Amino acid sequence: MKKLKTKVLEIKNLYSNREWIRKILMYGAVSFLGIFLLFQLLARVGFFGPVPRAEELKDLENHNSSTVYAAGGEVLGKYFIYDRNAITLEELSPWVLPALISTEDARFYSHRGTDYLALGRVLVKNIIMGRRSAGGGSTITRQLAKNLYPRQRRGMIWLVGEKVREGIIARRLERVYEKDEILTLYLNTVPFGENVFGIAAASQRFFSKHPSQLNIEETATLIGLLQATTTFNPRINPEASQRRRNVVIGQLERYGHIDEIKADSIMALPLEIDYNLLAHGHGPATYFREMLRNELKDIIDNYNARNGTSHNLYTGGLRIFTTIDYNLQMIAERAYSRQMQALQRSVDAHFARARPSAVQPLLNQLARRSARYQSLREEGKSSNRAMEIMREPSNILFFDWEGEQALEKSPIDSIFASQKILHGSLVSLNPSNGHILAWIGGNNIRFFQFDQVLSRRQSGSAFKPFVYAAAIEAGVSPCEMITNERPVYEDYDNWSPENHDGFYDGYFSMEGALARSVNTVSTRYLTMAGYHAVIQIANAAGIRGKMPAVPSLALGTAETSLLDMTAAYSIFLNGGIPIRPSYLLRIEDREGNILYEAPNPQPQQQVITAETARLMARMLKSVVNSGTGASIRNFVGYEYDLAGKTGTTQNNSDGWFIGFGSNIITGVWVGLENPAFNSVYPLPFGASSSAVPIWADYHAGIRLHGRTRRYIAGNIPVPDPEFYDFYSCPMFVEELPQPTILDRIFAQPGEPVVAPVQQNQEANRKSKIQQMIENAFRRRQN
Repeated sequence: MKKLKTKVLEIKNLYSNREWIRKILMYGAVSFLGIFLLFQLLARVGFFGPVPRAEELKDLENHNSSTVYAAGGEVLGKYFIYDRNAITLEELSPWVLPALISTEDARFYSHRGTDYLALGRVLVKNIIMGRRSAGGGSTITRQLAKNLYPRQRRGMIWLVGEKVREGIIARRLERVYEKDEILTLYLNTVPFGENVFGIAAASQRFFSKHPSQLNIEETATLIGLLQATTTFNPRINPEASQRRRNVVIGQLERYGHIDEIKADSIMALPLEIDYNLLAHGHGPATYFREMLRNELKDIIDNYNARNGTSHNLYTGGLRIFTTIDYNLQMIAERAYSRQMQALQRSVDAHFARARPSAVQPLLNQLARRSARYQSLREEGKSSNRAMEIMREPSNILFFDWEGEQALEKSPIDSIFASQKILHGSLVSLNPSNGHILAWIGGNNIRFFQFDQVLSRRQSGSAFKPFVYAAAIEAGVSPCEMITNERPVYEDYDNWSPENHDGFYDGYFSMEGALARSVNTVSTRYLTMAGYHAVIQIANAAGIRGKMPAVPSLALGTAETSLLDMTAAYSIFLNGGIPIRPSYLLRIEDREGNILYEAPNPQPQQQVITAETARLMARMLKSVVNSGTGASIRNFVGYEYDLAGKTGTTQNNSDGWFIGFGSNIITGVWVGLENPAFNSVYPLPFGASSSAVPIWADYHAGIRLHGRTRRYIAGNIPVPDPEFYDFYSCPMFVEELPQPTILDRIFAQPGEPVVAPVQQNQEANRKSKIQQMIENAFRRRQN
């Protein structure tokens, strides 16, 4: 009886456990279904990104590239998903489709966008069993959806939502297109790394042939590249690429496209490529077009939201009109390339003995930020192992002015080499309306995506004109001779400015101090004008950002962008009125309907008086004629009015020149990308030898070109003749002149007797009576 009771109790417990498990499974299934439906709802309303309607997806079939035009109608470039001359399936090697489908989506012809069997496999093997090798469960159609409407990468939860969104788009693609049409779209849009999109471009890049000529092993190499475009790049990582190629060959055998004997023979072949970096320049103003692209997307999205339309930057055939002067842009790019190559040779010679060990902490820090290191960590490598791999040599693509170079270096060594690359930027504006005329954001956008026109850096002495203008506005006479003695600012930790030439004798007028970029005198002008007055003028002129009210502000320690600084100089050419930069004129759809038109510029408030602006322009001309920018005249000659100011920061980290002609303002910046590296290995030259030659070469080209000469023809506005006595004085004197007897006679009681600051010959011409009185006074003293 006791055994029977025990058995009954066991049965009850078993039933209870099963009931508990059943409830858990039921609640889990309901919860999973609820979460899935929630993500579906959020994805369909566009929470995780745009979900195109069927009508928009149909436009992909007959899409048109959007074209960017310069001000004169010249084509600057295009935005597109794939080129209009994309290949068809009939133009492909017979091995492409079997290799693609066997490797990427074996059930492509049987599913309708999502392979639920593959997703179930991923759920069981990847998530439950923890086997990462089970694959990702994606399909060719879902990959196409991801290529057409990229992910935003905001975290794991967002990734789940984006995958749901891609499933919805994939389903709609399957409804709109036939299977072969989806394959055509996919093969013309899929990225192969190195900024190569589409199998036609990839075939030319890695094998120098049309895709119809690809043999089976070459096809397998390209298809294998799709899983990880860097890891399996046949040029950078040939061993990994060969292993991946053989995986594709194995898939072809598995699905009956080749037999085992042929598969084994192909796998035994060495990996061979015929790499050909096509000389297909991306066209002019690449950085400008990339900057513009981000703004265009917002403008078009806003227009679509307001008007219920579905215009697309990449497929809509839009016409985008900009303010860029095509001729100026081409002249600027040639001058920039020419001078930067010469400067890089000097930098290479200077850094010939530089060693990584001197900056090892910096290199380690940069290595851990690199995409390569992050990829290794995502693969499950420990931090130490990832850093070990970062020190192992591999085939790496390097930027070079003569063309890309593939070198055998470790990623750490490549980072060190990249720190020695000189960077630069250039921007030109029309001072009358703020239109951007030329834009160079860096050396090569394929290697360096960061736009240096927009980067914020210390401007050095290029900031000084705003200090001097504020001093004039505060009533300081330009001819007041200011001591060059080195001041000490006790309230600021005994900080004291240094002159770049180590000279601290004599006295400078305002023009002399500006032309020779004298730091000691500039800080005195700052205190005479007042910190807040200088900051107010700089901000009103267009220099954004925080400016500390400290003496070093006079030396340009506040950070600003090249675009802001260049635009701010407009006040010296426009009678004290600033400009606001603009670059987009209008956007039209393919029928010519205007989607956007730039508003008329709003009138700006005057920042400084017209007299101060003209006086500053005259003094800035001295910088070019006889000061730190005098080498410009070797390029341009003396026929044209030019003015500007150099700027060099500590350790020559940044070299600036902001200058203007009668109808153009141009700013140039040159420097290393990382100031931390520059603090250990300073550049061997300042702005006069870096930024100035680029600016000068560019303006020499402007002078020689018949369609651009108008930008520097004409005169820069300077003070009227009646103000001549106000500013005409020597730039430098060793000693102040002694006071005359008339100064003593007419001095007010209690006032010190001071010599006149104006030393102009006309102003100092004395009458015979004055000379007699002064001589008599001297004899009486003796």
